[in-house]
Amino acid sequence: MNIQFFIDFDGTITTEDVVDKILETFADKRWQKIEKEWTDGKLGSRDCLLSQMALVSADEASAKKLLS
Repeated sequence: MNIQFFIDFDGTITTEDVVDKILETFADKRWQKIEKEWTDGKLGSRDCLLSQMALVSADEASAKKLLS
């Protein structure tokens, strides 16, 4: 099965930040330190997202449940 995620960083197509929801639910808490490095300007957005998503651990059923 092919799953697609539409990630909206500025609230134009979603009412809730999907990435934040995924991180809060499935990621190791280290994602928050990475977020701070990004907001402090020490890390670019691409590296931030790649580093944070590497901390996510979820099976397909759990991800579908969260996103439906």
